[in-house]
Amino acid sequence: MANNIFKEFDPFLETIGLLIASHDMKKTKKEAIKTFNEHGFDGEKFYANNMGVFEKYVKEFKNHCSLSEKDTFFFDSNDSDFIAVLSFLVIPNRDLITSIDEIDNSEIYKALIEICEYGLGMKVDFEQFDSLDDIISFLDTSDFQEGDKWKMMRLMQSPKKYIKQFINIINSNIKAYEKAEKSIRAELSKLLEKYYESVTDKDNGQFLKLKESLTETANIYPTLALPLSQLVFEDNCYYGLFASIILGEESDKKSKEKLIYGLKALSDKSKLQILQSLKKSPKYNLEIANELELTAPTMSHHMNVLLTCGFVGVDKKNGRVYYHLEEESIRLFLDALQKVLL
Repeated sequence: MANNIFKEFDPFLETIGLLIASHDMKKTKKEAIKTFNEHGFDGEKFYANNMGVFEKYVKEFKNHCSLSEKDTFFFDSNDSDFIAVLSFLVIPNRDLITSIDEIDNSEIYKALIEICEYGLGMKVDFEQFDSLDDIISFLDTSDFQEGDKWKMMRLMQSPKKYIKQFINIINSNIKAYEKAEKSIRAELSKLLEKYYESVTDKDNGQFLKLKESLTETANIYPTLALPLSQLVFEDNCYYGLFASIILGEESDKKSKEKLIYGLKALSDKSKLQILQSLKKSPKYNLEIANELELTAPTMSHHMNVLLTCGFVGVDKKNGRVYYHLEEESIRLFLDALQKVLL
């Protein structure tokens, strides 16, 4: 069976992304420019020329969204692992919306452990949290930033309370998302066409590798709230509307920019060490992080860059995401470099 490829947004996911982006637009812009620079673009120029639709989208949402003072607890940092944990918990588990009261805390803890281990690459020495001491011990040795640790403490002490509050915030702001989406429909049509061409292109090697980790009936959605992201869950994939652009799939100029991006990646000691480690054998995030003594956020950043370059690929085994070296992609990269230089 074929994947379900949508040209419409997932309102739930978009609302989460817009809540995060709109809380501190200056920081959102700064992070986007940084990402463009890392991909070989002139970040400031690229943002100015291309991201007007994104800024309009976020600003229109902010004009209509409703957040109480206590709600800002969730959104006061764009790069928070805490908000990532909550998002990764509720996005693929929509049944939590209606069944949260029927779920035992132990099941929630199990899901949180899996997210920390396989989503964020953290080491978790607990199969369950039986006491407050267990929670404190986990957080003390975790890679969460200090500001996130006390938030995680509150979440883990009263998981249902905070999950309910988070879901209620999302649901109460879906109307704001709808108004924001309506305001950019004219600009959106071309981006959606490019997205559809990209995800249905049989020669798009980067996306085909991404699809390998999906189920055959997985849903593929575009996202503008997370414009540079490629989020993969077992049954859903979210493809940022600017992801194909920064992957350099559109022109010879972009191919050269992608080559520059690959060279930048290889010039970084940690990324090179990751590739050398994967040359020996496939590994999951935590194995590599422990081997190279890297924190979870740093490891996540490096792997995103290497995935974008096509230097590594992913496999799912026993619920874990394993990374492997994409030898053929590296050979093609070296061939392209040779053509430029020799």
